Amino acid sequence: MYRSALVVALVLAAAVAPAAQSALERGGEAYRDGDYAEAVRLLERAVDSAPDDAEARYLLARVLFDERNPDRDENRAGREIDRALELDGGNVLYLVARLEQLRGDTWNYFQEMYRLRRRRELAREILAIDSTNGYAHEELGAQAIVDYYQYRNAIKLPGLAYRSVEPMQTVADDMDEQQNGFEQAGTSTGDRPTGVDLSQSLGDPLSAGLDEAMEGQFGEDIADRFDVNELRRRGVAVTDFEPRAQAAYDRAIGHLRQALASDPRRRDVYDHVVRLATLSGEYEEALPDLAEMYVQFPEDAGMWLYTGLVNHRLGNFEAAEVAFGRALQTMDEETRAAYTDLTLILPPSEHDAFRADPERFAERYWTSRDPRFLNTANERRTEHYARLVTAELLYRSDDLGIPGWNTERGRLHVRYGLPETDVVIEGGFGLVVNQFAGRDASFAPGNDDPAGAEVANRFNVWDYGDGVRFVFEDPNRNGRFRLYSAPADVFGLASVRDPGAMDFVIRAREEVRRQPERYTFEAPGREVQLPYRVAAFKGDDGRTDLYVNYGIPVAASDAPSDGVQEDVDVTVKTGAFLIGPDRDLLVERRRTVYGLRGAQIVPFEQTRLWTSTEEMSARPADGYEVSLEFETASGQTSAVQRRAVDVPSFEGEGLKLSDLLLAYYVEEADRGEPGRVFRDGVSVQPAPWGVFGVGDPIYLYVEAYGLGVAGDRTDYEVEASLRPKDTSRGVRRFFGRLFGGDGAAVSSAFEVQGDRADDPIYLFLDATGQEAGLYTLTVTVRDRVTGAEAERETDLLLE
Repeated sequence: MYRSALVVALVLAAAVAPAAQSALERGGEAYRDGDYAEAVRLLERAVDSAPDDAEARYLLARVLFDERNPDRDENRAGREIDRALELDGGNVLYLVARLEQLRGDTWNYFQEMYRLRRRRELAREILAIDSTNGYAHEELGAQAIVDYYQYRNAIKLPGLAYRSVEPMQTVADDMDEQQNGFEQAGTSTGDRPTGVDLSQSLGDPLSAGLDEAMEGQFGEDIADRFDVNELRRRGVAVTDFEPRAQAAYDRAIGHLRQALASDPRRRDVYDHVVRLATLSGEYEEALPDLAEMYVQFPEDAGMWLYTGLVNHRLGNFEAAEVAFGRALQTMDEETRAAYTDLTLILPPSEHDAFRADPERFAERYWTSRDPRFLNTANERRTEHYARLVTAELLYRSDDLGIPGWNTERGRLHVRYGLPETDVVIEGGFGLVVNQFAGRDASFAPGNDDPAGAEVANRFNVWDYGDGVRFVFEDPNRNGRFRLYSAPADVFGLASVRDPGAMDFVIRAREEVRRQPERYTFEAPGREVQLPYRVAAFKGDDGRTDLYVNYGIPVAASDAPSDGVQEDVDVTVKTGAFLIGPDRDLLVERRRTVYGLRGAQIVPFEQTRLWTSTEEMSARPADGYEVSLEFETASGQTSAVQRRAVDVPSFEGEGLKLSDLLLAYYVEEADRGEPGRVFRDGVSVQPAPWGVFGVGDPIYLYVEAYGLGVAGDRTDYEVEASLRPKDTSRGVRRFFGRLFGGDGAAVSSAFEVQGDRADDPIYLFLDATGQEAGLYTLTVTVRDRVTGAEAERETDLLLE
């Protein structure tokens, strides 16, 4: 009978096994075809037919977990892969599948902590079997980034414990990295710090430490308790965690490089690499990985965004402009809309104008914000794109599906950029922040509640160094920081001097109204200041001619015997640009100068000045700006200077004078020369510095408009006077002039008879014997035909 039963069992097994195998194969085919319901039905049949078939359970788990499956069941998928691992615990594919399942969204903090720890254990288990596994290295690299994110700018204040809540393992756990992860892969982690029991070394925030922290150092007189600089000034010892941050960084970059070496097609790893570079500021470290990303994903919008970000941060603005342009072409419409939405940085008053004509508005806006027209890139625009990428990398909420630029930290980062100081205060600081004299005990957290929000809360302080500070809190320790506001009952306490100073929701709103965005351009290389002046003259057809007269300092040299300066063998780029009232770039004057002509160089005591000019024309109006720019061919020295300019009208009746054009030399000529202003037969070498030697002649050019004509002739008087600049004000200045206290040190007067209502005038003054100092030069024209009088003045320096 026993033999008969055995024969029957063998026959049944032979019949069932092919059926199960067939169901498994057909289930896999259905899965590949996208028929998820059929795949689940067939794979369930395979599992029912062979409950100990690990492969069937693994494939069923994959189908159930697939995001494309409309009947996705994450919990059941987890049970199936766990059963597969019970049957074949050393199977790397099953371990990786479980690892990926544990990366799914969670609904509470404690579940997330459990999953992080479990993923770390699985990653180490995988590396013990396969030391080059890309999935495991990516997981450990991503977790090390989380550690680095926490420790890179974290500080501890006295009496407060740095409570390392999971997923941040203790130092000992951090340093006890699985040997298979690095050592079997041939990667060295270098010297590792010794583990420290922080709970013992830093104290308990719920006991004496809180009283110690509150006594004297966090007094009621500190309106803003997040003023870390003020705490340091008072002698509070502020401790950072740089060693822990560095250890986390080393682990992160090592694991990520191993992941890419194993599989360069792992797209998410590149996100981690650039995120780490953004956190650390080590952008050059990301360049080799971005080069590989370009090979693997040449049409990926994210790749182009990352390339733009890294190049912008490294000062390669032209390359950044090109990369961001490619990104805008390849990204989806929703993302492109965010990158072109200027309401993220505009004041509310301009939102309607932007929405009425986004393209035209954006063109004008970026033109007006471009800090440097000399190159092809708009550094302010690439900075905006770089901020958007940074916000997405650092502040995105995956759980809620909120892009980084729509979170509270992300929005402020897009407007204001990187703060001067960015710190995270950890370890029960919420207890200190919310302790106020006279506060009702019912509002305060109990000491028996160590899991209270004040204990767990951590704060991120952004300080921009000029009184602008934002504070965010993370009471649930899930990375979803929000602007901090003091508890409502605090606003009613008489002991609190300025509760509004602790309400950063209101402070942020007020700051955005006051200053919608901020940006300071830092030119690459050594930045210098160029002297320049803008002079306005009457133009044709009601326009106004503008001359931007500027100088480039060059090194002093021995004076040549013949008095002519030698040429300077250097190549420079110069540019003068006129921006209109409507933010349009109206005039561009770009030049590349190969060698500075000695004839344009003026010597001074300690330097020499190469002078030149650029001519432009505009319609009279308010609101113009001139930008003067310069850089050497190597890019090591540059200058960017921008200022508002008047563009007056010289039309209409009555006597008017142009601006006064100070000059080092004026002569009548048939044609113009390089670097000189040429008007109406007069050649002028401008003096953009307004500095003259005491013994040197002071030349001046001016034009008079609307002179009276009698019998086809004009008759007028010109008077020029040079006097020490009067620095007195008000009544004192009035009486000084009334009683002759402003007598001219040097003066010149002459009469002119001509035949034109608009006439050029040039003259020179001899300041020999005058003391060095600041002077005012005044030119007055009196029309003897009409009796009209016009006056202009400008300041200059004698040295």
